[in-house]
Amino acid sequence: MLTRLRVLNVEGNPLVEPPRDVIEKGAQAVVSYMADRVAQKDAKPQAAKQKKSWAQKLFFSSSNKRKRNTVEIAKA
Repeated sequence: MLTRLRVLNVEGNPLVEPPRDVIEKGAQAVVSYMADRVAQKDAKPQAAKQKKSWAQKLFFSSSNKRKRNTVEIAKA
């Protein structure tokens, strides 16, 4: 990643990553900083919460279970 970066011109660009003090140290400092960030991200992967489809929400949501249980109790 960025192994061939020699010059990084960010004048007038409101960057958040990498911090300005790292940018002022030069291109190699930016490469090192970004490599560290990637290593940190790879070390602790964030578990992505799986989104439910509309069918799962419709048929398997807890509110529907309560409604079905109420109907079953009423039939008994």
